[in-house]
Amino acid sequence: MFAFPDDVREYLQSIFGGANDYSSTYLTQVPNAHEPALDIALVSYIARHSRPVHFPSDWVVKLDTHFLGSGHHWRHWEIADIGLLLMFRRRGEILRTKVALLQSKRLYPNEQTNDDEPNYVGFGRLHESDKTFLSSLSTRTFTFKSTSKYKALTTDSGQYRAIEDYEMISQIPVYYFFYNPVQVPISIQLPCTEPNDPLGDISVGCRVLPAQVFRDKVAPLLDGLTPSYGDVCLANSKPFDDSANKGGWRFDDFVVNRFMGCETGYRVDTKKDTTLAQLFGGRSAPISAAISINIDVPEGIEPN
Repeated sequence: MFAFPDDVREYLQSIFGGANDYSSTYLTQVPNAHEPALDIALVSYIARHSRPVHFPSDWVVKLDTHFLGSGHHWRHWEIADIGLLLMFRRRGEILRTKVALLQSKRLYPNEQTNDDEPNYVGFGRLHESDKTFLSSLSTRTFTFKSTSKYKALTTDSGQYRAIEDYEMISQIPVYYFFYNPVQVPISIQLPCTEPNDPLGDISVGCRVLPAQVFRDKVAPLLDGLTPSYGDVCLANSKPFDDSANKGGWRFDDFVVNRFMGCETGYRVDTKKDTTLAQLFGGRSAPISAAISINIDVPEGIEPN
C-alpha cells in the first residue's frame, strides 16, 4: 500500500476520530439508543465530509457514503452493517483497492434487556400513550460497567455462525464494531438536568475487533453465550495488549493506521476478483451501509 503524507493522515484521523467521538457520545447521552440509529449517526457524520479535498502535498481525498438499509442479505443473515471501501487512484485510475466489513454491536446498560428493542413498522412508536410517555419521564439510572454486555451478540446464534462461514468461503475478514460509551464505568441519569454537561475524556468509545480474534480469544472465556465489555478486553493477544487498544482498536486507529496500511482488510484484484460486485452490488450484498475512501496519489509516488 501507499505511505501517505502527514496532512492526509491528520485529516482522515480527524474525520474518523470525530465519528468515533460523535457515536460514543450519542450512546452515552441516550444510553438506550438502538443500534441502527448509531450506524446512521456514524455514517451521517462522515457524509458531512463527503467532498474532495486537495492537500498541499498534492494528494486528493474524497469520502463518500451510501446507506442501503437493513436486511438479511447472505444466507438469511446480515454479515456486516458497514462496508469500508478504500481506493488509491492516480488521475482517476484505480491502483489499489481494499475492503473491510464491520458488524455493529452496541453495549447495553445493565438496566436494559435485549427484549427492550422495538418491534414495529412505520412511525407508530412515536405516538406514545399517556402512560408510556409519563413512564419515560420517571427518574432512571443507566450504568455501563465491565460486566455490561453486548446483548445482541451471542455465540449460539445463526448470525455468529454465518459470519464464520462467510469468512471461510470468501476469505474476507469481518470485524466486530463495538459501540461503547465514552467511558466505562459510567452512570447516566434520565431525565438529565444538565443537557450540556460535558462527558469528560473519551477513553473508550467505538472499538474494532476481528471476528476471528473474538472466536479464538474471547468466546472460550465466556461464562455463558453473551460477551461483556470486560470479556472483550481480555483479548490480550497482539496488537490488543496495550491500554490504548483495550477492547479492540479505536475506530480511527483501525481505519487510518491498520486498514489503510497493510495490517487489516482484504486487498481486491479489480481485474480478476468479483468481490466488489458481490459486496457492493445491491440489496443482495451482505452489508447495510458503505463508506468509501478515494485517494488520488500524485505522480512519482509508488506503493511500498
